[in-house]
Amino acid sequence: MPSQLTIDVVLDRVTLNNSWVFWARDVARHECAETGWVTIDDVRRVSDLYGYQPDSPKAFGAVFKQPGWTMVGRQRSTYQSNNGRYVCQWQWNER
Repeated sequence: MPSQLTIDVVLDRVTLNNSWVFWARDVARHECAETGWVTIDDVRRVSDLYGYQPDSPKAFGAVFKQPGWTMVGRQRSTYQSNNGRYVCQWQWNER
């Protein structure tokens, strides 16, 4: 099993020079402003709608990896491919 340090390093590398991650973070902040919280499913839905996909599926894990996001709950994923796993509900706290 990979260590947390390794996972953090991978997510940091995915984030660097990845325009999709920056775009997805903007989408997430916008969705959060509309509803009070946001999940990665919401970001994925908008990404699918616009046909703008990340170069790596690991990029989805980098969206909420920045200061300002607070986990406020969990819910089952709405994507069948996630097999009913739980995704976090995030709230943006402007600093």
